[in-house]
Parts: sequence; structure tokens; C-alpha cells
Amino acid sequence: MRALTLIFCLLFPMVAVSEEVIRLPLEKLPVGTRLVYTKTNGEEFSRYVSANDGESLALDEFRGNGDFRQTNVTDSLGRVISVERPKGKFHTFKPHSCLRVIGECSYTLTDPDGETSKRTYFGEVIDGILYAKLRSADDDSLLFSLEMTYRADGLLENAVIVTEYRENKVKTVTHHMKYVISPDGSIVD
Repeated sequence: MRALTLIFCLLFPMVAVSEEVIRLPLEKLPVGTRLVYTKTNGEEFSRYVSANDGESLALDEFRGNGDFRQTNVTDSLGRVISVERPKGKFHTFKPHSCLRVIGECSYTLTDPDGETSKRTYFGEVIDGILYAKLRSADDDSLLFSLEMTYRADGLLENAVIVTEYRENKVKTVTHHMKYVISPDGSIVD
């Protein structure tokens, strides 16, 4: 039986199922690029490309007042694999977060205390908008829903994030891309 299993594995190796992903254009985001967004309340925030080796990207996020909020590290397609917040608080996503994925996706989130939780995600594009829902794999409760539009180059243009709390409280936040600043300081868009 072992020999048969070994032969089967050699003849039919496991292949990872590829996901359809709205790709982040790492090659167009050199270190020093700044993406500037506005929120629903008019507050600006920015994401600064602090590292880009072509295989991963680090985006430092700053509040409108300049305070550091977090660093998002992505894989080569722009899917977040870790988030570092002040005081060294890390969140990791295995194999990656599912934002930008079209279809079904799941991952394990590890929080700063080492606690893990499994998440399931489903995203579909309708009329150019990516609609997505993120759920707890444990009890299928809805954690949040998203509506995102991306520019032709893959950069996030608009995001509507609806967080649904267990106490039936709902919070909606909208992000809109204002412009992109290149490393030389010129406004690209």
C-alpha cells in the first residue's frame, strides 16, 4: 500500500490551486512612493512604500497627523502576510489575508498574544466592484463586509468597510484614493 501511495504521489504531485487575485503592481511602487487617501470624515492617511524587493512590499501607514499606525507586509501579489503595529504587536496571516482575492479563500490569523483564529472569505466582482465578506470559520459570524474598486493599474481606489459587531452595532468607513506621490515628490495621479 505504501508503494502504491508513493507512486501515486510521484505521478500526481499536489498542485496548489491558484486564486484569482487583483494584483498589486509591485514593479510600479518603488521605495518612497506615497499613496494618499481620505476617509469618510475627511481625514487623510497615507501608505508609504518603505521596502520593495519585487517579491514582497512593506507599506507604512500614517494617520493624517503623521502618527505611525502600522506596517503591512504583502506577498508578490499584494496579499497581506503580516501587520506590525506600535510596540511590536504583530498579526500574521497564513498563508495570506484574502483581500484582493476573487472567489473563496481562507486563512489563519495569529494575533500578538499568539491566539489563532480561522477566517473564511468570499469575494466577487459585480460591475467593476469587488464585494467581499469575511467570516469567522468557528461560528460563521460575519466580521465585516467590503466594497472595493481598483484602478486599472491595481491600486485601491475606493473602499467601503462595514464592520458588524455582535451587539448589532454597525460602523462604516470609506477610503478614497486622493493621489499618488512618486519618490521624487511629484504627484503621479
